[in-house]
Amino acid sequence: MEYQTVDVRIQDVDLLNSKIFENGWMYVGHPSHKNKDVPYFVPYFTNECTSPGLSRITRILCLDFYKIADLLDRKLNFPETPSEQHSLNWRIGLDAIRYRAINENWPSQGFGALFYLDRPESFRSPALTKQAYNASNPDKQIPPTIPTGFILRYEELLVKNSWFLEHSPA
Repeated sequence: MEYQTVDVRIQDVDLLNSKIFENGWMYVGHPSHKNKDVPYFVPYFTNECTSPGLSRITRILCLDFYKIADLLDRKLNFPETPSEQHSLNWRIGLDAIRYRAINENWPSQGFGALFYLDRPESFRSPALTKQAYNASNPDKQIPPTIPTGFILRYEELLVKNSWFLEHSPA
């Protein structure tokens, strides 16, 4: 079986960001997330989360860079939405991100990156830990702390580990 080669962005996601991901279908990142051509996002839920590791995947529908002042002033508009459910979830996500910005005193003159995501799907249960992945993939390792913009190829993440082979991206 042949698989299309695509990139999958992987980032450490703590408990607070996991709630934004699950409820708001969003991920908020540093403006150094420059590569807009990566079509998939897989959060690595950290140890403070209920099920640490890699277990969910979603398409990145839009990557938008924003001014934190616009987030705080509710001046952000999200992109065209595929459904009313996306609109509802993205509003929840933006509100949660705004709450973080206020409570964590993000500098209003700063910038950030907003990932507008599709409905997350499970692809692995139990979640795959970095240690287990690294033990089975000596050629490509996931570092203990995942750096901004870390990317694996789809086949490195899913196919080599025989997950969801029937869900090869088109």
